This record gives sequence, structure tokens and C-alpha cells, in this order.
Amino acid sequence: GKTTLADIIAGLFEPDCGEFLVDGKAQNKPLKIGYIPQEFCIINGSIKENVSFGAPEADYNSIVDALKKAQLYDFIIENYKEGIDANPFVDSTGFSQGQKQRLAIARALYSNPDILILDEATSSLDLKTEASLYQALNQNCGNTTRIIIAQRISSVQDADRIIVMEDGKI
Repeated sequence: GKTTLADIIAGLFEPDCGEFLVDGKAQNKPLKIGYIPQEFCIINGSIKENVSFGAPEADYNSIVDALKKAQLYDFIIENYKEGIDANPFVDSTGFSQGQKQRLAIARALYSNPDILILDEATSSLDLKTEASLYQALNQNCGNTTRIIIAQRISSVQDADRIIVMEDGKI
């Protein structure tokens, strides 16, 4: 239910009925949506290629900004002499699952979305790292609407509004 709703908001599925409104109005212009699904794909390429995946060309400053917002930039600079041009995915000693999740978050932030959907996007992070990440998102993504789907209440405790879905009903 929750992931299906996120997929509809992201435009991956058409709803069977009803309509999708933003601030009570139907949208006549497409919204930029950043979506981190539960299952995400990391390509065997550089960090830069992973963050800018799908973009016509990579913008260095936007990549660095997205990595900083996702709390991953300092780790990369400290551990990879090639910086964002490094490819840590060539063997099993690359990123942890939590670092891969933050890379997926950086990818979603890269386009400066209007809406950011995080579907269990921090489930592999420890509570301290998760809290630090959400604090950074609160400070750096003020105009971005965030939809956070989570099992842990700590993931949504600072939300403006918490909506509970149970048995497909809100």
C-alpha cells in the first residue's frame, strides 16, 4: 500500500481512481520528483556517474552539493584519492549498504526536486546517522516537500504531519 502510493505520486503508476493534488490543486506542470525506493540500483561506475545517473551531463558542483546533503561527501574525500571520480563498486570492499542508501539519496537530490520521496530510504542507517541525515535535509532542503515512508518512528518524529496507513487505508 505505502510503496504503491509512493509509486503513484512519483508518476510510475496511474491511480485506478481519484486524483493527485498538490496544495489542493491539480498540477498543470510536471513536478520534479526525487524518489528513493526500497530497492535501488547502484551502477558499476564512479560516484559522479551514480549521482548524476540519467542526467544529460554531470554538473560537478551539483554532485558535491547533493553528496553533502546526503552526508556522504566527507567520507568520499577522506577515503578515495580520486574523490567523486572514484569507483568503489568494483569489488566487495566498496560502500556499505547505508552508504549506498545515502548515494541513492544524493542521486534523488541531484536534480533539486520539488518533492522528495524516501521509501524506507534510511533503513540501513544506524539511528545516529539517520538523525544526522534528516537534520541535514531539514536544513538544506527547506522548500522541498518530503514524503517519508518508514517503519521506525524516529524517521518521522520531526515531520509536520504523520499519516498512518493500515490495511490500505489512511
